[in-house]
Formats: sequence, C-alpha cells, structure tokens
Amino acid sequence: MVNTVYCIILSACYTSAMSKQDTPKSFRFSPQELAELEAAKRKHGSYKAAIMAGIRTTVGANEPSNAELLEMLKARLISDTPTR
Repeated sequence: MVNTVYCIILSACYTSAMSKQDTPKSFRFSPQELAELEAAKRKHGSYKAAIMAGIRTTVGANEPSNAELLEMLKARLISDTPTR
C-alpha cells in the first residue's frame, strides 16, 4: 500500500498579505489530517485561522473570561435550583 502525503505551504495564501515579521512554514499531512485541516478551514475561514484556533484551544486562550464564568455559573445554579 502506498502512503500518500500531502504538503501544504501555509504561507502561499498569505504571501501578498505577509509582513516582514511573518515567517512562512510548510507541513506534510496524511490524507486524514488533510481532510481534518480542510474541515477546520471551512469552519474558521482560512488555514491560518484553523491552525491558530487549534493552538489557542490547546494553550487555553479560548478559556472563558471571569465574567463569562460567572454568567455560566449563574445559569447553572438557576437551572439546578429545585422548583417548589
């Protein structure tokens, strides 16, 4: 069985919009990984946005703020309060 590896040069789509501080990167993807990346691209709008969303999730940048946590806690307490 032949393993096909797809390569996407992530900077290709951003070349015209890249600043001098941007660093182009390229990665190799298996067919399954490429399918997942394409799905994430559709959800987030671009390869870069999809990858950054994954990174932010991993490092906790998508954690709710304290205000959001308080609102979630209030909503949970209200829904868990027995009615009389």
